[in-house]
Amino acid sequence: TFLQQADSGDSSKAAQLGMHILNNGEYSSVIGTSQRADILQKIADCFYINEDYYNAAHYYELELNYNKSELVSRDLILSLIKEGSADKAQKYIDETKSRYPDSAVLAVIEAQLSYAKGEYAQSAEIVVQNESKLSSDAENRYAAYIIKGDSYTALKMYSEAVEAYNEAKAAKETPAVLRKLCNTYLQLAAKSGDDSYKNSAMECLGSISERYSLNLEDTLNYSQVVLSTGKAEDYEKCKKNLLELSERYNDCRIYILLAELADATADINAGKYCQKAHELFKNGSENERAYVSSESLASIKELYKKYCGPDW
Repeated sequence: TFLQQADSGDSSKAAQLGMHILNNGEYSSVIGTSQRADILQKIADCFYINEDYYNAAHYYELELNYNKSELVSRDLILSLIKEGSADKAQKYIDETKSRYPDSAVLAVIEAQLSYAKGEYAQSAEIVVQNESKLSSDAENRYAAYIIKGDSYTALKMYSEAVEAYNEAKAAKETPAVLRKLCNTYLQLAAKSGDDSYKNSAMECLGSISERYSLNLEDTLNYSQVVLSTGKAEDYEKCKKNLLELSERYNDCRIYILLAELADATADINAGKYCQKAHELFKNGSENERAYVSSESLASIKELYKKYCGPDW
C-alpha cells in the first residue's frame, strides 16, 4: 500500500504513488477526511526527506485543511524556512505561538530559524536550553536533535553531530536519521583515517536495508565503503546492486564505482564502464558534476587512461 511504501524509505516512489491516489477520481471519491490527511502528510514527508521543501510546504498546507495539529503546523513552518520563505512562515509561527504557547514545537522552530541564518552554534544551544521541555516529547525531540546534528555538521564537529543524531534515533528511528548518521561516520572516517567509522556507517546502511529500503545514495555509499575497506567478498554483490541502479538512473557515479569494481576483479567490462562514466560526466550539468567527489574523479581518470586512452 501507499503508506507502507512511504514508511519503507523509498520516498520518491511513495510521493508519486500518493499523488496518483489523490488525483485518481476512482480512489479520491472514497477517501475519508482522516485518510486524506494521512496521505497528504506522507506525501509532504516524502518531499521533505528529498529536500524538496517547496512541494513539502504545499502538501503540509493542504493537510492543515483536515488536520490542524501542532506537528503539521511545525512541519509546514520548517519547510517554509528551509525553502527560504521565512516571511510566509511568520504567519504560521504567530498562530502556533498563540495556540501552543508552552509546546516544545516552539523550540524546534527557534532552532531552525537560527540554523537558516547560519547561526549554527546558537541553533545547537537552543536545543540544549530546551532539553527538559523536549525530554518527554519524542516527536519534537527527534526534530530538535536532527537540527542540532545538522548544526554540528555545518560546523564540521562530526563527533558531536553523531551524538545528536543518535539522540534523534533514540527518540524515533527513521531512514532519514540513519542516513545522516551514515554520512557523518563517513566524514569522521575521512577526517581521522580511522576505518572503524566506516564499519559504523555500514551498520547504518545494514539497518536501512533490513528495515526500510536502500536508495541511490545508500547503494553508492555502500559500494564506496566496500571498495575503500577492500572487502572483496562483497564486490560481486555491489556490482549487482549498481547494475540494477543503472537501469533506473543515468548517474556517472554508478559507472565510476562499476569501473573501480571491474578493475579490482579483472572484469572485462571495465573499459565499457569507464567510457559510460566519461560520457555521462562530460554531458552532465554543472550540478550533476558537483556530486562527483574529487577523489572519484581522479580515480576514474586514471582508469580511463588505463583502459581507453589518455584523453579524458
